[in-house]
Amino acid sequence: QDAVRKAWDGSPEYRALCGSFSFTPQALCTMEDLEKIPVIPTLFFKRNDFSLEHPAGIEVTSSGTSGQFSRVSYTAGELFLLARMAVRLGRFHGLFSAKPVHYVILGYQPSRHNSTVISKTAYLSTWYAPGLDRTYALRRREGEYRLEADALLEKLLRCGEGGWPVRVIGFPSYASFLLKRMKEEGKSCRLPAGSCALLGGGWKQFAGLEISKEELKSLFWEVLGIPAGSVHEFFGAAEHPVLYC
Repeated sequence: QDAVRKAWDGSPEYRALCGSFSFTPQALCTMEDLEKIPVIPTLFFKRNDFSLEHPAGIEVTSSGTSGQFSRVSYTAGELFLLARMAVRLGRFHGLFSAKPVHYVILGYQPSRHNSTVISKTAYLSTWYAPGLDRTYALRRREGEYRLEADALLEKLLRCGEGGWPVRVIGFPSYASFLLKRMKEEGKSCRLPAGSCALLGGGWKQFAGLEISKEELKSLFWEVLGIPAGSVHEFFGAAEHPVLYC
């Protein structure tokens, strides 16, 4: 009830939405009452400024693949809760390691010009283990992002000859495209033990090209030598910042 009341008191837009469903925070008395909370579609965030009326610790946007962005702010206290969740998740999946790793990130290089939540979470995922380096698929050059797939491919092949583990981070769609290209070109390697993949963000605009999780995991093993048990996929959203596995 306290969490719902916080949104109710801080956002006139949400209060109006609740009113259209004749809902008030006082209606929450038992666990069964939770289903009464009005569901907020992501389109509501895209069409309204849903920043609560308090100082924001950070403001982020959704990826905007549909052409519209959601803009959401989080306080320092909320960021602490998100960090605690990420730590628990990392412990459960054995992601924490003191051994340095190479990071290959199938996403955007961080920039002050990029406020998308996916670019921030991809970078934060590199905090689970010390990073020897971070190689990005999309690097900012002369004011715009450019895909550097060739450099990414060469990096993976070099890492296969080294002794340090590699962590591949990013969209499953990008991972699929890269692995299929390597397979078609007859390029593969066996990354060192301890290497893994941390995928997230779904397929979005590439939904028509989606492959099954089993096929994707098979590609990771066939092309990079990463076993299926070391391929982790998480789901979340700027509008609903909970990491689902």
